[in-house]
Amino acid sequence: MFEYHRNIMHTGLRHDEPKNSIHRLSKILYDFLEEGVKKRDMKNHINVKKAAENLTAIYFHSLIVWLKSESDYSFSSDISEKINMLFEGIGG
Repeated sequence: MFEYHRNIMHTGLRHDEPKNSIHRLSKILYDFLEEGVKKRDMKNHINVKKAAENLTAIYFHSLIVWLKSESDYSFSSDISEKINMLFEGIGG
């Protein structure tokens, strides 16, 4: 954990920014998913908080892989495939 925190500090980010950014993104996704449940576009029994956390994790994982990639890695293709897979499980 300390190594991760130290690496974030060396990127030039304040130590509270990543956490706040993650929470903001999760909140946006939570609201989006909650609206989908209300409109019956998604299953009503899903745990919206966990689904938002999974989407957030997918985003940041894909971003990290893209940033470290030395090949023709397509961020948009990768994240689209992962999100489509997730929505197949929670879609209505």
